[in-house]
Amino acid sequence: MKKLTYALLVATVCTAGCTLIKQDDAPVDAPWREKITEELRTEYIIPDRVIDEEADDWRPLFTKIFTPVVRGSRTPTEAVKKINAAIWDLLDVHYSTKRDKANQSPFHSMRIHMASCTGLTILQVCAYRSVGIPARLAGCNWTTIPGNHSWPEYWDDGWHFCSDGNPPAIDGGWFAPFAAEADAKDPSKRIYASRATPKGTWFWRTWGAPRGPSNVPADDVTESYRRFKKQKLTNDDVPLDANYVHPSKR
Repeated sequence: MKKLTYALLVATVCTAGCTLIKQDDAPVDAPWREKITEELRTEYIIPDRVIDEEADDWRPLFTKIFTPVVRGSRTPTEAVKKINAAIWDLLDVHYSTKRDKANQSPFHSMRIHMASCTGLTILQVCAYRSVGIPARLAGCNWTTIPGNHSWPEYWDDGWHFCSDGNPPAIDGGWFAPFAAEADAKDPSKRIYASRATPKGTWFWRTWGAPRGPSNVPADDVTESYRRFKKQKLTNDDVPLDANYVHPSKR
């Protein structure tokens, strides 16, 4: 698949011939389209921001890029796998701690060609939303090792998550055992997932300063990761990206 430069991407305009998707809906030929409730659409597809990054008008561009990528997918999971396999080469963005800041907007990361886990997750969530898949950012401060991590979750008859391996694992991967050890008694160590509408829970800010409760609405999803507690971490679980940095060193 051809890599697109940032200059070409931002110059691309979605013409009438590519409008296979509405801004707030799934592709017209997507079998999961009718399964998306109004709440899922409002909370996890329509919003342009994922957490508190700068606002970008990414949707027309991402819709044009990723609709052809997912064409023929029968489920959101199939579509997510196709996006995950193509996104980093298409957008020319790769993992690096030399990025400007953690919570970069999509166009910021595309402009400098790098992002850390939070910026990469923002790109993935926006890509999923652009083809009508409910998606959100999950993350936490690790409990048993130093550091923190962010990753995407998406809806396919329930919430699922992706690792940042190459290729990314679905509902598994290198960080699942660490996530399973999250301390639910400590608000700073719980696992949170972003949402659009406040319901009394706020994401504990793990990106940038100040650390602590943020203004990002969230759900506490700590318990949903407990089932991975017995999963053994093997060499096959760690990302194959040459720029990968173990979470204890991030």
